[in-house]
Amino acid sequence: MVMDGPYRLVRHPMYTAALAISLGLSCLVQSLAFFSLFCIYFILVLQMIPGEEEGLRRAYSGRYIAYQQKVKGLVPMFF
Repeated sequence: MVMDGPYRLVRHPMYTAALAISLGLSCLVQSLAFFSLFCIYFILVLQMIPGEEEGLRRAYSGRYIAYQQKVKGLVPMFF
């Protein structure tokens, strides 16, 4: 399976982008309220990912498992 675009770097690029934007916004406005919203969103994303990935494993079986082993979930090279 060959992946192009952002999916070659992370399995969930839309979540990564939304988290980066919300973290950047909280740093820009230097607001504890915005940072709290980022933390809540981060926790919600971490809870949603396993369910989505289970569905993808059922749909694509071995190919998705191989993809999971090669590509990180949210942050390239780290997580």
